[in-house]
Amino acid sequence: MVPQAFEKRPDMTRRGQLHEFLSWLMGKDSQGEATNTLTGRSMRRNTAWCWDFEPTLTRSPQINHEVLVDGIWVGTWCLLIPVTKDLKVLAWQWCARESTAAWTALLEQVAAPAVIISDGGSGIAAAVRVCWPETKTQRCMFHIQMNVRQHLTLRPRTDAGRTLLGLSRALSAVKDVDQAIQWELTLNAWWQRHGHLTKERTRDGYKSWFTHESLRKAWQVLAKITQNGTLFTFIT
Repeated sequence: MVPQAFEKRPDMTRRGQLHEFLSWLMGKDSQGEATNTLTGRSMRRNTAWCWDFEPTLTRSPQINHEVLVDGIWVGTWCLLIPVTKDLKVLAWQWCARESTAAWTALLEQVAAPAVIISDGGSGIAAAVRVCWPETKTQRCMFHIQMNVRQHLTLRPRTDAGRTLLGLSRALSAVKDVDQAIQWELTLNAWWQRHGHLTKERTRDGYKSWFTHESLRKAWQVLAKITQNGTLFTFIT
Protein backbone atom coordinates (compact mmCIF):
# COMPACT_ATOMS: atom_id res chain seq x y z
CA MET A 1 0.00 0.00 0.00
CA VAL A 2 1.46 3.33 -1.06
CA PRO A 3 1.51 5.94 1.73
CA GLN A 4 -0.76 8.87 1.00
CA ALA A 5 1.01 12.20 0.54
CA PHE A 6 0.10 15.00 2.91
CA GLU A 7 0.13 18.64 1.85
CA LYS A 8 1.36 21.26 4.26
CA ARG A 9 -1.24 23.81 5.30
CA PRO A 10 0.28 27.32 5.22
CA ASP A 11 -2.07 28.56 7.96
CA MET A 12 -1.00 25.79 10.35
CA THR A 13 2.65 26.44 9.54
CA ARG A 14 2.22 30.14 10.25
CA ARG A 15 0.40 29.40 13.50
CA GLY A 16 3.27 27.22 14.69
CA GLN A 17 5.82 29.85 13.73
CA LEU A 18 3.90 32.57 15.54
CA HIS A 19 3.61 30.40 18.65
CA GLU A 20 7.36 29.72 18.53
CA PHE A 21 8.10 33.43 18.06
CA LEU A 22 5.87 34.53 20.97
CA SER A 23 7.25 31.84 23.28
CA TRP A 24 10.76 33.12 22.62
CA LEU A 25 9.74 36.80 22.79
CA MET A 26 8.00 36.43 26.17
CA GLY A 27 10.56 33.99 27.58
CA LYS A 28 14.10 34.36 28.89
CA ASP A 29 15.92 31.95 26.56
CA SER A 30 18.02 32.98 23.60
CA GLN A 31 16.89 31.98 20.12
CA GLY A 32 19.40 29.14 20.10
CA GLU A 33 18.24 27.87 23.49
CA ALA A 34 14.57 28.17 22.50
CA THR A 35 15.09 25.98 19.42
CA ASN A 36 17.84 23.70 20.78
CA THR A 37 20.25 24.89 18.11
CA LEU A 38 23.57 26.67 18.22
CA THR A 39 22.56 29.95 16.60
CA GLY A 40 18.78 29.97 16.17
CA ARG A 41 19.32 30.98 12.54
CA SER A 42 16.46 28.83 11.24
CA MET A 43 14.09 30.34 13.74
CA ARG A 44 15.00 33.87 12.67
CA ARG A 45 14.44 32.90 9.04
CA ASN A 46 11.07 31.21 9.67
CA THR A 47 9.70 33.86 12.00
CA ALA A 48 11.02 36.99 10.26
CA TRP A 49 7.47 37.82 9.11
CA CYS A 50 6.26 37.95 12.73
CA TRP A 51 7.99 41.31 13.26
CA ASP A 52 5.63 42.81 10.66
CA PHE A 53 2.51 41.29 12.20
CA GLU A 54 0.28 44.02 13.66
CA PRO A 55 -2.30 42.71 16.15
CA THR A 56 -5.75 44.28 16.18
CA LEU A 57 -8.50 44.43 18.75
CA THR A 58 -12.17 44.74 17.86
CA ARG A 59 -13.97 47.45 19.80
CA SER A 60 -16.31 45.93 22.36
CA PRO A 61 -19.82 47.41 22.57
CA GLN A 62 -19.98 46.52 26.27
CA ILE A 63 -20.00 49.47 28.69
CA ASN A 64 -17.92 48.86 31.80
CA HIS A 65 -18.69 50.50 35.14
CA GLU A 66 -15.03 51.24 35.78
CA VAL A 67 -11.94 51.27 33.58
CA LEU A 68 -8.34 51.43 34.75
CA VAL A 69 -5.85 53.19 32.47
CA ASP A 70 -2.09 53.39 32.68
CA GLY A 71 1.00 53.93 30.57
CA ILE A 72 3.87 51.44 30.30
CA TRP A 73 7.24 52.51 28.92
CA VAL A 74 8.83 50.08 26.48
CA GLY A 75 12.21 51.51 25.57
CA THR A 76 11.62 55.06 24.33
CA TRP A 77 7.93 54.49 23.53
CA CYS A 78 4.95 54.53 25.87
CA LEU A 79 2.06 52.07 25.57
CA LEU A 80 -1.28 53.36 26.92
CA ILE A 81 -3.67 50.60 27.98
CA PRO A 82 -7.22 50.60 29.43
CA VAL A 83 -8.35 47.46 31.25
CA THR A 84 -11.49 46.29 33.03
CA LYS A 85 -11.62 45.29 36.71
CA ASP A 86 -10.87 41.75 35.49
CA LEU A 87 -7.75 43.07 33.69
CA LYS A 88 -9.22 42.51 30.23
CA VAL A 89 -7.42 44.76 27.72
CA LEU A 90 -9.89 47.01 25.87
CA ALA A 91 -7.53 48.85 23.51
CA TRP A 92 -4.02 50.24 23.25
CA GLN A 93 -2.21 53.28 21.91
CA TRP A 94 1.50 53.78 21.27
CA CYS A 95 2.88 57.27 21.84
CA ALA A 96 6.12 59.15 22.36
CA ARG A 97 4.77 60.70 25.57
CA GLU A 98 1.58 60.78 27.63
CA SER A 99 0.07 63.80 25.88
CA THR A 100 -3.56 64.87 25.64
CA ALA A 101 -3.61 63.84 21.97
CA ALA A 102 -2.33 60.35 22.81
CA TRP A 103 -4.85 59.85 25.61
CA THR A 104 -7.64 61.15 23.37
CA ALA A 105 -6.72 58.64 20.66
CA LEU A 106 -6.94 55.88 23.25
CA LEU A 107 -10.20 56.92 24.92
CA GLU A 108 -11.96 57.29 21.57
CA GLN A 109 -11.56 53.52 21.11
CA VAL A 110 -13.48 52.63 24.29
CA ALA A 111 -17.08 53.20 25.39
CA ALA A 112 -17.27 55.73 28.23
CA PRO A 113 -17.43 54.06 31.67
CA ALA A 114 -18.97 55.45 34.85
CA VAL A 115 -15.55 55.78 36.51
CA ILE A 116 -11.99 56.00 35.21
CA ILE A 117 -9.10 55.10 37.52
CA SER A 118 -5.75 56.66 36.65
CA ASP A 119 -2.46 57.84 38.08
CA GLY A 120 -3.31 61.43 37.15
CA GLY A 121 -0.52 61.70 34.59
CA SER A 122 -0.14 64.61 32.21
CA GLY A 123 -2.76 65.02 29.51
CA ILE A 124 -5.30 62.50 30.72
CA ALA A 125 -7.60 64.92 32.57
CA ALA A 126 -8.11 67.04 29.45
CA ALA A 127 -8.73 63.95 27.31
CA VAL A 128 -11.36 62.66 29.75
CA ARG A 129 -13.20 66.00 29.70
CA VAL A 130 -13.42 65.83 25.90
CA CYS A 131 -14.06 62.11 25.29
CA TRP A 132 -15.85 61.05 28.47
CA PRO A 133 -17.48 64.21 29.88
CA GLU A 134 -19.90 62.28 32.12
CA THR A 135 -17.24 59.94 33.52
CA LYS A 136 -16.04 60.42 37.11
CA THR A 137 -12.34 60.18 37.97
CA GLN A 138 -10.77 58.17 40.77
CA ARG A 139 -7.08 58.66 41.43
CA CYS A 140 -5.15 55.43 41.94
CA MET A 141 -4.36 55.10 45.66
CA PHE A 142 -1.14 53.20 45.00
CA HIS A 143 0.23 55.97 42.79
CA ILE A 144 -0.75 58.61 45.35
CA GLN A 145 1.10 56.81 48.10
CA MET A 146 4.07 56.18 45.82
CA ASN A 147 4.29 59.87 44.85
CA VAL A 148 4.20 60.97 48.50
CA ARG A 149 6.84 58.39 49.40
CA GLN A 150 9.11 59.57 46.58
CA HIS A 151 9.13 63.06 48.09
CA LEU A 152 9.39 62.10 51.76
CA THR A 153 11.34 58.80 51.48
CA LEU A 154 10.48 55.87 53.76
CA ARG A 155 12.12 57.57 56.76
CA PRO A 156 11.34 61.30 56.92
CA ARG A 157 13.57 63.20 59.32
CA THR A 158 10.94 65.59 60.65
CA ASP A 159 7.78 65.01 62.65
CA ALA A 160 5.80 66.83 59.96
CA GLY A 161 7.14 64.47 57.29
CA ARG A 162 6.51 61.34 59.32
CA THR A 163 2.94 62.41 60.07
CA LEU A 164 2.22 63.25 56.42
CA LEU A 165 3.64 59.90 55.28
CA GLY A 166 1.41 58.16 57.81
CA LEU A 167 -1.60 60.04 56.42
CA SER A 168 -0.89 58.81 52.90
CA ARG A 169 -0.59 55.23 54.15
CA ALA A 170 -3.87 55.58 56.05
CA LEU A 171 -5.71 56.06 52.72
CA SER A 172 -5.74 52.29 52.28
CA ALA A 173 -7.96 51.93 55.36
CA VAL A 174 -10.65 54.39 54.20
CA LYS A 175 -13.76 52.43 53.22
CA ASP A 176 -16.81 54.66 53.86
CA VAL A 177 -17.97 58.28 54.03
CA ASP A 178 -17.30 58.73 57.75
CA GLN A 179 -13.74 57.48 57.42
CA ALA A 180 -13.19 59.73 54.39
CA ILE A 181 -14.39 62.77 56.33
CA GLN A 182 -12.17 61.89 59.28
CA TRP A 183 -9.17 61.50 56.99
CA GLU A 184 -9.75 64.94 55.46
CA LEU A 185 -10.14 66.48 58.93
CA THR A 186 -6.84 64.92 59.95
CA LEU A 187 -5.16 66.30 56.83
CA ASN A 188 -6.54 69.75 57.64
CA ALA A 189 -5.24 69.44 61.21
CA TRP A 190 -1.80 68.64 59.79
CA TRP A 191 -1.97 71.82 57.73
CA GLN A 192 -2.96 73.90 60.75
CA ARG A 193 0.07 72.59 62.65
CA HIS A 194 2.73 72.25 59.96
CA GLY A 195 1.47 74.26 56.99
CA HIS A 196 3.84 77.16 57.70
CA LEU A 197 6.78 74.86 56.90
CA THR A 198 5.63 74.54 53.27
CA LYS A 199 5.98 78.31 52.86
CA GLU A 200 9.34 78.89 54.53
CA ARG A 201 12.11 80.06 52.21
CA THR A 202 15.89 80.10 52.51
CA ARG A 203 17.92 82.96 51.03
CA ASP A 204 21.64 83.31 50.33
CA GLY A 205 21.65 86.92 49.18
CA TYR A 206 21.23 86.11 45.50
CA LYS A 207 18.29 83.74 45.28
CA SER A 208 15.79 81.95 47.47
CA TRP A 209 14.17 78.53 47.57
CA PHE A 210 11.67 76.62 49.66
CA THR A 211 13.41 75.34 52.77
CA HIS A 212 11.30 72.18 52.98
CA GLU A 213 10.84 71.50 49.26
CA SER A 214 10.18 67.76 49.62
CA LEU A 215 7.60 68.30 52.36
CA ARG A 216 5.92 71.00 50.28
CA LYS A 217 5.64 68.72 47.22
CA ALA A 218 4.26 65.82 49.27
CA TRP A 219 1.63 68.10 50.80
CA GLN A 220 0.66 69.42 47.38
CA VAL A 221 0.04 65.87 46.13
CA LEU A 222 -2.53 65.22 48.87
CA ALA A 223 -4.01 68.71 48.90
CA LYS A 224 -4.65 68.81 45.14
CA ILE A 225 -6.50 65.52 44.89
CA THR A 226 -8.53 66.38 47.99
CA GLN A 227 -9.63 69.68 46.49
CA ASN A 228 -10.48 68.39 43.00
CA GLY A 229 -12.68 65.58 44.31
CA THR A 230 -10.84 62.63 42.75
CA LEU A 231 -9.68 61.00 45.99
CA PHE A 232 -12.83 59.28 47.28
CA THR A 233 -14.91 58.84 44.12
CA PHE A 234 -15.11 55.10 44.86
CA ILE A 235 -17.15 55.88 48.01
CA THR A 236 -19.69 58.24 46.48
